[in-house]
This record gives sequence, structure tokens and C-alpha cells, in this order.
Amino acid sequence: MKWLIAVLAVCLALGVSRMPAQASSAMPIPVPLTAEHHHHLVFSSPQIRAFYVVIPPRDQTLIHQHDVNYVWVGLGTADVVNATVNKPAVRLHSRDGMLHFSAGHFAHKAINVGATTYRNVTVELLQDQKNPRNLCQEVLERKPLHCIQPVAGRFLRAPGVTVRPDFTTDEIEFDTVTVAAGAKATLKGAAIAPVVIVLSHTSASADRDSKASVGEGARELKAGDVLSASTDTPLTLRNTGSRPARFLVFEFLHR
Repeated sequence: MKWLIAVLAVCLALGVSRMPAQASSAMPIPVPLTAEHHHHLVFSSPQIRAFYVVIPPRDQTLIHQHDVNYVWVGLGTADVVNATVNKPAVRLHSRDGMLHFSAGHFAHKAINVGATTYRNVTVELLQDQKNPRNLCQEVLERKPLHCIQPVAGRFLRAPGVTVRPDFTTDEIEFDTVTVAAGAKATLKGAAIAPVVIVLSHTSASADRDSKASVGEGARELKAGDVLSASTDTPLTLRNTGSRPARFLVFEFLHR
């Protein structure tokens, strides 16, 4: 009997000693996007939430949850690994100004494996998005392009302004707007105000009075800024630098 009690005691001791090891190997619980410290909430509306994302070299995010569809646009270039839970990790080269679309309902972490800081703006699409498709940019990889002309009247016509429709769903369109040095682009008011992301290497200002002098009552902009036009007042984006200024503009559609 004594030897049986001794064997049971050893087994229990071994079981207890292994419990911490088993617990430590368990998958961490994903945190909400708002709790991931590399993601900084910079804009919120009933339609979208925008986060400015900064990951230094050799750093990585926590495993975090994406519950809705989202888009992200690179600011500068960087090399990252996308490690999705229960899927093989994928290495990505993030290119400046390149737009990406991801369906939600997954958890992952992003690992900066390069020598440059990884920056992007991630925009959650809080409403259901139907029929996503490429326009003039290959946002959905290996899917055909359906390049179209910009919708007349969406932007007030001005010299030095080009509009490239990049990507659309049945609910929203994403356009890259380029404004030449010394020029300005004005967005008309709409039932749901358009949203603007300032892209890299852009020196610009924004104001709601297209007749105002340069710098008068204007907000200075920098890469990664997210702002919205008013529903009833045009928004004017002025290039205040010596090189083209670039913006990603979200237009909400009514079809």
C-alpha cells in the first residue's frame, strides 16, 4: 500500500509541475483593435473608424481581432509579416500609397521585419460592404481591373488636379486625388461627407472656404491625417509644397 501511495504522489507532483508549461503554450486571447497599442484611433463616424498605425523596426503588434471588413493604405515602404491565427504567416512589402482590402472576422499580428518604421492608416468599414471590386488599382490581388473615368461633378474642376478611381463596393468608392504644386482641389458637400486621408510626402492645408487666401483659417496637414468634409460645405485641399500632394478620398455612394 505504501508503494502505491508513493507512486500516486509522484504522478500528482509531475502533473502539477506540467500545468504552468501547458498554460504558457496556450494561444493568447486576441485584443480588440482599440486595445492594440500600435493602433491609434484618429477618426470615428457611423460609417468608419480610422486608425493611424506605427510599428518600429523589429517590433510587432499584439494579436488583435478584426470583426469587420477594413481597408489599409501604406505610408512609405516597409517589410512586414502578417501572422494570421491558424494560417501560415505571409511576408508583405508595403508600398507607399497602395490600398488593400481585407474581409474581417479573423485575428492576426503584424511583425515589422525591416529596417524602416511601418506606417499605415487602417479604416474599419462599419457597414456591410457588398460586391468589392478593383477599379484602376489592383486592391484585390489577381482580380481584374475595371478602370473608369472619375464621376463628373464629384470634385469641382480645377487645373492641376487628377482623380483616379481605385476601388469600390456597392456602398463606397476610394479615389486617389493628386494636386499639383500651387493647385487646389475642392470636394463638394454630400449627404454623407467624404473622408480624406493625407498620403506621404504631402505638404498641404485644408479649409472650408475656397475663396480664402493661402493660409487664412486653414488647417495644416501631414501624412496620416484623416479628416472629413462637411455635409453642406465644400472642403478645399491646397498644395502648399513644391511636389504633388496626394490624398485618398472615400466617397459614400447612394445607388
